[in-house]
Amino acid sequence: MEGMTKAQRALWTFLFYTLVGPFIGALLLSVLMPLALVAGLLPEIANLEAAGEVAFVGWAAFFTYVWAAPASALAALGLLPLVLRNATFGWIAAAIAGVIAFAVTAVLFALPVPEAIPYLAFLAGVVSVICRTILDRIGVLEPLPAH
Repeated sequence: MEGMTKAQRALWTFLFYTLVGPFIGALLLSVLMPLALVAGLLPEIANLEAAGEVAFVGWAAFFTYVWAAPASALAALGLLPLVLRNATFGWIAAAIAGVIAFAVTAVLFALPVPEAIPYLAFLAGVVSVICRTILDRIGVLEPLPAH
């Protein structure tokens, strides 16, 4: 998007991360959760699902969307100085911001399945990289300079 100021880029980055980021996370989780259950990565969840106590995949996707909002906002806030200074940021900065924001949120708010924290931290980094890629493709972020 030609003619955007750095402040406008920062606003769109924050809005995209906080509104679309949780949706991407919930979508990815709803796809990956059945695979994790089949692979036996989280046996505690498989026991809950088998006992009929919860329909875990749907609940997890909904919970992820709600719970990811503060983490997404923190990731966006961490990236805003880079956008305001350079009008862009790299994928490594995006991944780091996603994982650190998830870690801070995980400390502040308890997760119902603490065994999933490493997997969800990785997922948070992936979601942040996906958000950065989309923002780059639609022209909100300036292209990174080639070295």
